[in-house]
Amino acid sequence: MLAWIVLQVPLALFPAPAPPACQLDVLPPFALEERTLRDFNQRVDQYVRLHRRLERGLPPEHLFGDLEDMPEAVDALHVALVDARPHAQAGSIFTPAVADLLSARLARAIANSGLSPAGVFVALNLGDREGIPEPQINSRFPAMRYVRVWPVLLAALPELPEELQFHFVGRDLVLVDVHADLVVDILKDALPAPHEGLARDSAPLRKNPLRLRSETE
Repeated sequence: MLAWIVLQVPLALFPAPAPPACQLDVLPPFALEERTLRDFNQRVDQYVRLHRRLERGLPPEHLFGDLEDMPEAVDALHVALVDARPHAQAGSIFTPAVADLLSARLARAIANSGLSPAGVFVALNLGDREGIPEPQINSRFPAMRYVRVWPVLLAALPELPEELQFHFVGRDLVLVDVHADLVVDILKDALPAPHEGLARDSAPLRKNPLRLRSETE
């Protein structure tokens, strides 16, 4: 009995090793950016595959071959896409991670260009009148809104297939299906807030709209 106790006591002095602690992968910024962009591109590709499948299924008279048939083709494809994704909501393509990345890229592009957020905001929205409807997902892009995408801002955004385009409305970034005249997704407040300097930056642009047009087109 005594020998059994002597043999057992040393074992109690050496507790079993604890299981290794859970370790989270810490990715460098460029790897996180690549992963986020890959997710964005996969979501865009999924939408475009749906778009092209529905487009191929249109009746022959609604295909995009004759400019005279364009309105009918746009209407038919618009209806087909809305029917295929009736519950589309914000964030289907602009996920939170994508939203953070694109907003950061746009802010960096504005800062590197030497422009101010206020000047960019005024330039992109000059000419828009009050009362124009705001874009809504699965709706048509408001026809009365000016479409401007500054090259500096466009260069900061991922490339898109020919079916899709980026538009700015206020501070929002809108993803538009130009074949179907369909708002696919909206990233709210993608551009930095104008804050101070808005009145100062808007004055020269209002006096010289030709300067604005040459910079934004």
